[in-house]
Amino acid sequence: MEGTLIELFESCLSRYQFRQLNMKHCEGCTYMVKEKWGEGIYWYYSYKGLFAVTVHNLQLKEDFIMEQIQSESFCIYYYESIDGVNLIKNEAIRPNKLYYSVSDNDLCRVFIRKHSHLQCVSLEITPSYYEQFLKGRYACTYEETINIIKEMAYMRGCQDLIVLLMSLKYYQGSGSAARIFYESKVAEALSIILSKQDSSVGSPLMSPCLNADSDMLQHVIDYIDQHFEQSIRLHTLAKISCMGTTSLKTKFKSTYGCTITEYIQKKRIQQAQQLLMNSDLLIGQISATVGYNTPSYFTEIFRKQTGVLPKEYRELYRQ
Repeated sequence: MEGTLIELFESCLSRYQFRQLNMKHCEGCTYMVKEKWGEGIYWYYSYKGLFAVTVHNLQLKEDFIMEQIQSESFCIYYYESIDGVNLIKNEAIRPNKLYYSVSDNDLCRVFIRKHSHLQCVSLEITPSYYEQFLKGRYACTYEETINIIKEMAYMRGCQDLIVLLMSLKYYQGSGSAARIFYESKVAEALSIILSKQDSSVGSPLMSPCLNADSDMLQHVIDYIDQHFEQSIRLHTLAKISCMGTTSLKTKFKSTYGCTITEYIQKKRIQQAQQLLMNSDLLIGQISATVGYNTPSYFTEIFRKQTGVLPKEYRELYRQ
């Protein structure tokens, strides 16, 4: 089993000519998309083929069809942004939404439109995880979890899983601390899923009030995405969301798993990564372009989020 999950990842990445980067300060494997297809990275972490965490952050230049055989497993996806179609199910894939899949070595085939910004984080768990981590300790089985997953596909909300997935995306640790973190998050995800066991099929998990809040928070996200390089005032976002500042900060973090400041930083660093890869701008110029007046502070934030300095990131990409 150890080879299966990892081999499927590596086979897919090799087929589409992704190039592996040497990211010493980050656990897992980081790949750069081929310039023909677009810009950005694909990262995954897998523990002995028992589970895997993946993060996509790709800006595509052309229409793109991704085909991959998935191992026997179930997977939870959260798309922050995408413009695409699941070609197997013949249904659109929507941003800011959770998706669940159950595979028995099935084909996954997704079409992503050109100029789409694909941002996705996923958690995939195999039956072998249950054999090695849970058997003899807990009563839950892989089959039981699969049945709950199939019911959850009809439920709305599940914000607790979104928060968990976003915490996986933002984590930047390495070594034993990272391995313990990822293993704990897999256990937490299973705990959340099993807690849904008594929820009836089709019953909404969010009240109308919370759904309204979600719509308002999406307006905040849209505003930040369009103005992240500027100085964004909390009071401006509060007006957009029709909430008080304290309520906005609380609901934003509970929904997206990060603070407003952290989200703005993430958007700025993503843009900086694109500029480092595809321009000859100086570090100070990039810093100012994405909204940081002080290059040293930009460098500090960049290193915290990526594990390397801006100069090192550019050198890795251009190797």
